Amino acid sequence: MYTRTAGGNGGSGGGGSALWYVDPASYEYTSGGTGTSGEGGNGASGSGTTINATGGGGGGKSGNATDKNGANGSASSISGASVTYAGGGGGGSFNNASTGGSGGGGRGGAYAQGYGPDNGTANTGGGGGGASNAGQGAVPSSGSGGSGVVIIRYSNAYGPAKATTGSPTYAVSGGYRIYTWTGSGSVTF
Repeated sequence: MYTRTAGGNGGSGGGGSALWYVDPASYEYTSGGTGTSGEGGNGASGSGTTINATGGGGGGKSGNATDKNGANGSASSISGASVTYAGGGGGGSFNNASTGGSGGGGRGGAYAQGYGPDNGTANTGGGGGGASNAGQGAVPSSGSGGSGVVIIRYSNAYGPAKATTGSPTYAVSGGYRIYTWTGSGSVTF
């Protein structure tokens, strides 16, 4: 017996689940989680029937998920190049393939198609894909969310930082000094 929970609330909401009972044929769905205003969208509820019952996609920075696919993230050029961050993960299913949202969202698992859920892309904050399970008894695991990134940019009319920790990358581009961390660190001006 599995415990079915709604998608979690957060910066972006997680997708809800779907469960198909073969005999007698019936379905159970849970709702998607709620995103935080100004941070991300809501996850979608589970949906579909028979072997195509699918968990909902996760919300993304750009808006709400509306079906099995993760919602898209949002592009930023703070690093000096346009990069899309915070895409939602796709919902998991037995047979119904989903996609992660642009911005590092992982696709959901599809057991009958021979693959599990993908993790979110590192340094994008993308959501992990939802788990798939064919009822063999093991509780499945979803993909992990992608790690985040911290970027500080300011006018190069000012001098460089006095000190940094955590080995950030440093660039001067487009009239800005840009420091980028993909792990813990600090900066002193």
